[in-house]
Amino acid sequence: MCPLTVGLPTYEDELLMKQLKNEAVVLTHLEALAKFSLKKARYRNHLYVRCRPVIPSPVQTAYRSVDEFSIQKGVDGDPRTVGFFIGSPTSKETDVVCVPPDSVDIIKSEHKLVASAFQDFLRRHSALEPLLFSSAGSNGGHWRTITVRSNRKGETLAMVSMHPQSLTTEDLSVHKRQLANHLGPIVTSLYMSVSPSANVVVPELICGQSSLEEVIQGRRFLLGPTSALPLNVACFDGMLDVIRSECVRGTKRDILIDLFCGIGVTSVLLAPLVGQVYGLNTANDFELAERNADMNGVQNVEFTCMKGSGRRDIGLTEVSELLDTLSTSTGNEITVLMRLSSGGGVDHRLLEELRISRKVSKLVVLATNPEGNGVSRNLYDLCRLQKKGFMAKKGLFRQQFNLKHAYCVDSCPGTGSCDHVFVLTRPV
Repeated sequence: MCPLTVGLPTYEDELLMKQLKNEAVVLTHLEALAKFSLKKARYRNHLYVRCRPVIPSPVQTAYRSVDEFSIQKGVDGDPRTVGFFIGSPTSKETDVVCVPPDSVDIIKSEHKLVASAFQDFLRRHSALEPLLFSSAGSNGGHWRTITVRSNRKGETLAMVSMHPQSLTTEDLSVHKRQLANHLGPIVTSLYMSVSPSANVVVPELICGQSSLEEVIQGRRFLLGPTSALPLNVACFDGMLDVIRSECVRGTKRDILIDLFCGIGVTSVLLAPLVGQVYGLNTANDFELAERNADMNGVQNVEFTCMKGSGRRDIGLTEVSELLDTLSTSTGNEITVLMRLSSGGGVDHRLLEELRISRKVSKLVVLATNPEGNGVSRNLYDLCRLQKKGFMAKKGLFRQQFNLKHAYCVDSCPGTGSCDHVFVLTRPV
């Protein structure tokens, strides 16, 4: 996430830029539907999308609750520099350097301290080389990244990622002790993930507490080394107000499905306002979500661990089974709160399950950088008219959704990014 450095003298100018961005995203969506068939009468509802004013962040500096710092050659030529890339490590056209985060004002001082201490460890105490990548491939090193999380009390949880290469178990134990001795005094929790693949995270606690605790709207939440906490906790109140206004209908018979719910923050906070919440999350956060619900005395939340053979298969079986069960029960219509990744969105088969279910009347979609192809395609698949052979078996209900409201929450001040909330409805 690249900080804005020029061209926006005031925060008001930045908010205006993001308002225009939100409107541009909606316009792009409408244009995609128009290419399919704007002449069809059932698309007229899409022309009345209301883009709400941007919700500002109460803080504009030192707000990020998690940062991942990479290792690469710095401006001084030292390959053991910890910070952020300028350029792409795999590009053949540009050189990449790593810049320490000292001058980036959106990063907390606690995170900068841990990154600096880790760099000092690499340069002065570790005999292992960092795992550097370039257009020619990797150098066969070990140290990958360090991810730092923190709460509003200033407590920090750090996780160091490394490639084992040919190190033995005994060798790894020595390096873990060295790392714990160096970083242990300045962090609350220290984890290490040792894996040949950067996409496989195997966190092992080597020093300190197993988790941190954060308080959001009077509720306590535990977070671990892979927990997806709101990036800007101070701005989350504004985001939650939007979600609450769209997901809560005002009756205890309401049903909310919280898809990709993480450690259960929204599930726990919205549970007292609805009849039942079904939270679906991955194995990394499943245990913490259940503990968070129990710790806050919430009884009407049921969490399900989503499985799948690949990233895009995650949740297909669990969502299908849950919707089948709810289709036969008595109760109100279902609202689905869903998070979309800008990288690839979700599989179209999961969207098919939502369209097929007669009880799903509203989708509240959370997305960061929705101009990405994955999110755009997902919104398009949810809103376009059904055609023969598309997304469902013959004879099944598959009414399209209509985009009604588009909100923008400035969870990332000082950057070009922001969080978007799209509200999609349909008659059922």
